[in-house]
Amino acid sequence: MPEPFQHLGRTLGPRRPIRAVLLWVMVLAPASVLIAGTYHAKPKAKFTGGIKGVVVSAKPLQTVIVIEPFELKAYEAAIDKETGAFVLKGIPPGEYDILIKTVGHVYESVTLETDPEADPPKPKALTELVEQVAPNYWRLEDFFNVKRILRLTGNKKDVRFFTCQTRTNPTLNQNGDVIPAHIRRFDLVVMKKTNKVWQAKTARHLLRQEVPHKSKDVALKFHHIPTLGGHLIGDEPINLGKLILKKLKPEKRGRYVGARYVAPPHHAKPRPADAEPCQKSQKEEDPEERDASKEQQKDPAHQ
Repeated sequence: MPEPFQHLGRTLGPRRPIRAVLLWVMVLAPASVLIAGTYHAKPKAKFTGGIKGVVVSAKPLQTVIVIEPFELKAYEAAIDKETGAFVLKGIPPGEYDILIKTVGHVYESVTLETDPEADPPKPKALTELVEQVAPNYWRLEDFFNVKRILRLTGNKKDVRFFTCQTRTNPTLNQNGDVIPAHIRRFDLVVMKKTNKVWQAKTARHLLRQEVPHKSKDVALKFHHIPTLGGHLIGDEPINLGKLILKKLKPEKRGRYVGARYVAPPHHAKPRPADAEPCQKSQKEEDPEERDASKEQQKDPAHQ
């Protein structure tokens, strides 16, 4: 029997012949054939507001996304990868959050609260929410076989969460060639409870990436940085100055809750237990976080 293969430290199942896998992708799962597209709104010349700054990081800068979290709009800033400078012009007045992606790291402060004056849910209530919401979310889009709810909050009727989904299964491009990379996407998701079932109301795709299999960017470390959120932009551009990533203070744990899911191999029909959120015990180590932690120890930006 072929040896099982590993993903993020977890054994998913025996390896199939590549021909069989590709046949499954092309014939049985046409949705798995990747169609490229853009998720970002386009700036307009009639708006004079904007935002700029300089990202200072020991890791290469990949992109800067500027997010309007209430109308669920996302813009991609122009960046200079050598200097770390970024600029975005032509966005309407509003309150904006920032997502910074460097190799191996995500820094963000996507606003999840719809009522900033409301008291945050208690930890027990958050745990109950994610246990109800996560199984329904896992089933929404089977293109991605590894899913993580990074931060979730809400109430008994509505929840919002920031999520990362990854496809590690073989994927074809429009020419029928195998993409030698994982497909990764970051989303802001809104779900609503109707008739005792949690349903997706909307999902804003914030960033899509193709990550080479042996890239240092496969394992990610996530950083929730409150100071990256809530920037008020009017008719004039604002300058954030230097954003020294190693000096940005993260949010204390406990305000949000998360979950993790790895699909059964080869899209087998999930058992009820497979649909439960992957909550870590204090003694359990998440292989993805372990790999990211090893990379972080070598990262001067976090020393």
